[in-house]
Amino acid sequence: MKLMIVDDEVIIRTGLTTVINWEELGFKLLPSAESAEQALEIIRVDPPHILLTDIRMGGMDGLELSYIVKKLYPDMEIVILSGYDDFEYVQKALRGGIGDYLLKSSRPEEIIKAVMKAKYRIEHKRESVKEETKRNSAFRDQVLDTLLNGEKTEEEYHSLVNVLPALFDQHEGREVYQVVILSPSGWGDSPFYEGLLLFAVHNMLSEQLPCETLQRKDHLVAVIRSSGSLGDQSKIKSSFSALEKLLKCRLFAAVGGTVITLNELNRSYEEALAANSYKGLPGIDAYVAFDDIKDRQGIRIVCSNEEESELAGLLRNGDPIALRHWVSRTINRQLHEPQVTPQSLQAYFNCIVLSGFRWLERALDSVGLEPANVGRDPVVFDLANDLEEQLFKQIQCLLAYYKDAVSTDKTSYVRKATAYIKENLNTELSLQQVSKYVHLHPNHFSEMFRRETGTTYIEFVKRERIKRAAEIINETDAKVAEVAEQVGYGDVKYFTKLFKQYTGMTPSEYRRKT
Repeated sequence: MKLMIVDDEVIIRTGLTTVINWEELGFKLLPSAESAEQALEIIRVDPPHILLTDIRMGGMDGLELSYIVKKLYPDMEIVILSGYDDFEYVQKALRGGIGDYLLKSSRPEEIIKAVMKAKYRIEHKRESVKEETKRNSAFRDQVLDTLLNGEKTEEEYHSLVNVLPALFDQHEGREVYQVVILSPSGWGDSPFYEGLLLFAVHNMLSEQLPCETLQRKDHLVAVIRSSGSLGDQSKIKSSFSALEKLLKCRLFAAVGGTVITLNELNRSYEEALAANSYKGLPGIDAYVAFDDIKDRQGIRIVCSNEEESELAGLLRNGDPIALRHWVSRTINRQLHEPQVTPQSLQAYFNCIVLSGFRWLERALDSVGLEPANVGRDPVVFDLANDLEEQLFKQIQCLLAYYKDAVSTDKTSYVRKATAYIKENLNTELSLQQVSKYVHLHPNHFSEMFRRETGTTYIEFVKRERIKRAAEIINETDAKVAEVAEQVGYGDVKYFTKLFKQYTGMTPSEYRRKT
């Protein structure tokens, strides 16, 4: 804090500057002045926070100096020094807003006390201003937030022009409003620099456009006032480009539609939020208007039977590289659909994860283990980041769970074999093929299989095929020939004979009964 001493007596000036250690008290001592006129010249260049001045000097006196200074710098604190205990001067000084009146004969500690009181008054006033600013800012944010969320209307607030001045024009003319969500990036990933960039955009945006803004954790919500003309829309877009160049950053702008009154801000805000959900999707520009995406119908949200079969086969084989390639192909195919929406994409990816869960439950059940004790709540994918990595990790977790559950210290070779058989009922499934899968000699495997299951390998395969065929008949309208093919039988007559042998009915009779 800066202090200045004014006195026409050199001995007083010297004493006040040397007897008291102002620096240790937290003050920077400016050059002293020997007259009011000289003091004004110095003050205009480098105004102090506290002025310690003599009252009676040649030329302009201390009271006149104080009055002039108070007009120029109302917040400056003034302490008057006098060689006379003059009541009339004291009255005038106090009426003129002087903080303290001291005699030159006062002890150093009294002078220090008076100056420290002046310092306290300055700091207290600063804090009061800060608190008032905070309260005003918080109220402004609250008003804007409630308008955006449709919780209150313009009519419920008095004198909105004083709270949100940038949204009102003194000149007559048609005004419209629109909400824009701005997400800046490019200054690094640390929270400090992300916050600093948000602050910079927040401050500079009002210099570019008539708007009021709210600063969120990772984005800004701006309410922009314009005429609604194409020229103004172009100006808004150009302003964002100018900010990118000035701040050397990237801006993603999600733009809601225009509304005529502040009461309708909620609609524009909801539209901006919808546009903002497209951030990060391929083919999406850095400037997304709601009108550009509102008619999108979305992609299919259910996996095809072919996709589910492919995924099951990849999980069964346990090859993470092949699995990643499949995930990459599947994602890219959907991302580049012209009708893709964030909601349909989320639903489709969750369907893939659900298909993986279904495979895991079947695979665990086939080896006599309990269904997976893992969460099946919908996953929220971050569409602005690496989708391939996110989906791959979800599916890889299922694969890792299965491998851990059926590891050699938890289940037998026969359990692994039965799981493989149940997953491949539509293939040939020879004894040699399955024994190779579990890395055992066919003869040894056949003996182990009979001992642990109580039946022969061939009998087990037949029973599982008929069991699966019965499920397909119950669940679908597939023809008998199609059912036979799905469980590994090309000969329909043989399949029908075998089905009746195990169930006591032909496939057609079984369907009618169920």
